[in-house]
Amino acid sequence: MLGPVGGALVGFFTNVLLGFILDPSYIPFSIVNIVIGLFSGYVAVKHGITLKNSIIVGLVLAIIAPMVGTPIAVYLYGGLVGGGVDLLTAVFLHSGQDIFSSAFLARIPANLVDKLLSCILVYYIIKPFPKDILSELGVKVN
Repeated sequence: MLGPVGGALVGFFTNVLLGFILDPSYIPFSIVNIVIGLFSGYVAVKHGITLKNSIIVGLVLAIIAPMVGTPIAVYLYGGLVGGGVDLLTAVFLHSGQDIFSSAFLARIPANLVDKLLSCILVYYIIKPFPKDILSELGVKVN
């Protein structure tokens, strides 16, 4: 709703805040949320927030997020960041994939579910907002 710059700022500060409150390892991944905010904010302003756009954005983000996050995970943490995705990374490693491929492929299913559901949920949360508020922000919701 806040456009690309607003989305990027929200993404950045979310990870920084989580880094201070929960675990500093969240901070480097703020880059992922910046990219997510830029992309989803651009689509919202340029094409509007529709169910179809939300699904498409969720699917695209399921690929973009691992493309940005995998190098961070691999180069800073050896590909394992202490989450459930590490189990799938281990499966891919055991099958003969290198660490980068394993870390990337393991992140796709988790991001597919996460990003797709998040984008659809955002659509249903924003849809009932008053149209005058949304139009002031430059966002079309259908």
